[in-house]
Amino acid sequence: MNSTREQRIEEALFRGDALRVSNARYRGTVRKLNDLLLEADVARNDVTAKALRLPQRKIRAAVISQQGGIAAGLDEFRFLMEGRGIKVVAGKKDGDAMAPGEVLLRAEGQETTLLALERVGLNLLQRMSGVATTARCFKERWLKSGRNLAGTAPGWSSR
Repeated sequence: MNSTREQRIEEALFRGDALRVSNARYRGTVRKLNDLLLEADVARNDVTAKALRLPQRKIRAAVISQQGGIAAGLDEFRFLMEGRGIKVVAGKKDGDAMAPGEVLLRAEGQETTLLALERVGLNLLQRMSGVATTARCFKERWLKSGRNLAGTAPGWSSR
């Protein structure tokens, strides 16, 4: 084995390149997750949209950050929406820093479809961005500490 310990750790732990909708295996997982989330949300039979008797018309919407953090889940959001006929244009990409008031993405499509998908899509973005933001905070704290990530387990150091 010619790889260094750090390379082996990176290969074992950091699989971000595989977590892309362009990866067929990950795409299948995201599709199943979206279906489960939509089924739990009853979005396929959105009673609110039906009760409002909204006309079939095209609308535009923007997802705007209310807090600063790290954007994540944008590809998954796009996959959810575009699979149901909603066009999505991202203003950020996964891993980008976001400030309050910034546009993360814009969507355009049938009003009833967009309303039926919005809660699941926004929950997905919020959860994934929250995890990414927390991970970035931990990384920054770790880097400031000056400790070696590939070193010994916490509490086992001779320091």
